[in-house]
Amino acid sequence: MMLSGTTRALLLAAARRTAPRPAPGSAFAPAFAKRAFSHVHVVSGPPRTRISLAEKMAHGIVQVIGYLFIPVWVLTNLKHYRGELEE
Repeated sequence: MMLSGTTRALLLAAARRTAPRPAPGSAFAPAFAKRAFSHVHVVSGPPRTRISLAEKMAHGIVQVIGYLFIPVWVLTNLKHYRGELEE
């Protein structure tokens, strides 16, 4: 039995949508899937670049200031927020 061109195209399109796809990077994956897949290599071990203690301390101080700035600001202006201003 021969199918018309339109029917055959519709059946092939439906088969492509429901067919299992090969994993990206496999030998059966299409070329565009291989190009879109990036390999990320994570190697455990000692750090490649040593960070000085001074830089770690400076970064830690900046983080602590950043974490505490808004709560300290709110607590210092609590009377203002409540409407209890002293004049």
